[in-house]
This record gives sequence, C-alpha cells and structure tokens, in this order.
Amino acid sequence: MHLSSGVHHGTDHRCIKCLKLFGSTTALIAHMESGSERCGIRDTKRFGHVIHIISGGFLGMEGRDERDFPVIKPVDKPDGINNTLSDLDRPEDEQEW
Repeated sequence: MHLSSGVHHGTDHRCIKCLKLFGSTTALIAHMESGSERCGIRDTKRFGHVIHIISGGFLGMEGRDERDFPVIKPVDKPDGINNTLSDLDRPEDEQEW
C-alpha cells in the first residue's frame, strides 16, 4: 500500500516552509495563499519565487495590495520547463525566509 501512495508517484506536494503534505498543487497553493500563522510562507520574501516554481512558471507575484497581501497573476510567457523544485533549497536559517 505504501509504495503505491502519492509520495512514490510524485503526486503529493509538501510546503517547503512548514512541511505540511498536500495531495494536489491546487491545495498546496491555497495553503500558501491562506497566510496561516503556523506556516507564514505568504509573508516571506521568497513567496513569489515559490509560487512561480510550484505553478510551473504559470503564476507570478506582482507585488502586494493595500492590505499587504500578495497579488498573484498568470504570467504572459510561462518558463516553467526549466524550473524544478530543486531550485527551492529550504533555508536552514529562519531569517533567510
């Protein structure tokens, strides 16, 4: 059973900040956008890059709105072919986020 799980088929997705596991990219991005206090990835300086990589280059962050929430929009020319999750080394130091 375990070997047939999503972990071994590359279909499970993990938040690189809080390490919570999700079953779809949509669920992972929703978690990241939610701004939960436990995770807080939305408020980090790397958030735009993380969204870009996880979406395969289809989404980008265009700054923040008046409430300081990230503004995420589709990009004109996705470059996701060259982006991989290995581009997202998890910082050892909490301040690097």
